Amino acid sequence: MELRHLRYFVAVAEERHFGRAAERLRISQPPLSQQIQSLERELGTQLFHRIPRRLELTNAGEVLLEEARWILARAEQAIRNVERAGRGELGKLCIGFTFAASFNAFVPATIRSFQETYSGVSVTLREADSTALCRALLEGDADAAFIRLPSSDPERIQLDALFDEDMLVALPTGHPLEKSTVVPLAALSDQPFILYPRRLAATVYDDIIAGCREAGFTPIVVQEAPPGVLDDKSGGGGNWGLPCPRLDAADPYPRRDLSSPARKSPACAAEPGLSARGDRGAGAPFHRARTGRRPARRDRSAN
Repeated sequence: MELRHLRYFVAVAEERHFGRAAERLRISQPPLSQQIQSLERELGTQLFHRIPRRLELTNAGEVLLEEARWILARAEQAIRNVERAGRGELGKLCIGFTFAASFNAFVPATIRSFQETYSGVSVTLREADSTALCRALLEGDADAAFIRLPSSDPERIQLDALFDEDMLVALPTGHPLEKSTVVPLAALSDQPFILYPRRLAATVYDDIIAGCREAGFTPIVVQEAPPGVLDDKSGGGGNWGLPCPRLDAADPYPRRDLSSPARKSPACAAEPGLSARGDRGAGAPFHRARTGRRPARRDRSAN
């Protein structure tokens, strides 16, 4: 028995007439009659009472009509669900983000907007450093990720810049530069620094070191700490600075804009980006919703 046999049966059962059912199905009447007779032979029971000028369903026919309608409806729903899943409108989506990205209002707003638009997608979130998120993308454990440019594997991960973000310096309360609106990068030349561990944020770490050298000094790194770990005991209780992204959330530490002779110093700005795998379900529409285009498809051998 095939779905087409059920469609033929339902049409005949609803029209109660082979001729009208044939017109509805856009086939000729003789083949339709033959298909119904074949279905009755397969089921081993009569489905219709052949009465002059009309048809009546037998008890078996009434049962089959109810079941056939349910089966056909489920088949149609399955087709629609598969099509939606193929467009990324249904299924599961894992979105990765760095600690710093979680504080930018753009990130939660983007995720919330996507969930409202694609209610059929179950979204899970994953926080990690950029290197780990790039690895998760390549291994298929994440579908999209908010990370810093450039990616750790630019040959295999497409990363689109979302916006420019100023870098700030976090200062302990009472620091001599606390009341400054803008802190010249060179003013930190004799200050102890707390930086992200390079293994967690290689791009940010290297940009800060390069920016300081551009300003004429090598930073005095007294401690490395994971993002978000700031306390008054860090750096031996002395004065310290931690270049970090601008946060929208409440923060107990004064944060001041950094400046350098070259305002475009890598230590004074950052480019958050979004990467998504073009071959993984909802990752593509999520990427398209935020950047206006689909992520490039990669060869499976590269993923």
